[in-house]
Amino acid sequence: MWTDDPDDLTYPGGWAEFDEDGNIVEGSRPHDSGEHGTHVSGTAVGGRARGYSIGVAPGAWLMHAMVLEAGEGGTFAQVVAGLQWAVDPFDQYGNPAGEPADVINMSLGAEGFSYAWIEPIVNVRAAGVVPIASIGNDGVNTSGSPANVYQSFGIGSTQSDGYVASSSGGEVIDWPPSHSMPYTKPDFTAPGARVLSSIPGGELDEKS
Repeated sequence: MWTDDPDDLTYPGGWAEFDEDGNIVEGSRPHDSGEHGTHVSGTAVGGRARGYSIGVAPGAWLMHAMVLEAGEGGTFAQVVAGLQWAVDPFDQYGNPAGEPADVINMSLGAEGFSYAWIEPIVNVRAAGVVPIASIGNDGVNTSGSPANVYQSFGIGSTQSDGYVASSSGGEVIDWPPSHSMPYTKPDFTAPGARVLSSIPGGELDEKS
């Protein structure tokens, strides 16, 4: 993970955890509460440590914001706090720390349309950062927020044969009413079924 140093693994620029009120968790050290974060990270930047190429951009640097606990979920405030930190990293005292992310990946989402997501996503784009989010796993004619916000880059899932996974969402959207014309989500698709990547403990596993 990228960090601006002050020789501490918890120094912003590399890692931050947020509580349900959106406050940074003091003293939190890098960890995965399940396997999902490690798997997504490996898909992004993994190398060939076990003889398989698992990452699409192994030269990239990651910042991690822990905003959802595996099996428990999280709050809107947690996720928005993670977005704010990625756009403008700060320490537990609110002091500036490190450089902003270029891209924010949100392998998360809530079913349906949420007006609450529009302003945060618009602000992320205005800051020059690209927000990418999962379109959801509820199948055709569905989409999740924040991926279905027009300014998000919503991503869907394809199988190894190139066809869209049956669970992957997608639809033509005419929302909110103030938007000038309907648009289609997802914006793009990528392999998302039985992807081999890293899991905690230095192992590899296939996940969708």
